[in-house]
Amino acid sequence: MKNHKFLVKVLRITAAVLAMAAQVLLACVG
Repeated sequence: MKNHKFLVKVLRITAAVLAMAAQVLLACVG
């Protein structure tokens, strides 16, 4: 159960980082 929660947290952080990177990329391109 602990491992599952950790995995979900990692996925959330990864998604947040990807979203931030996408925004920066769009800002640079635009």
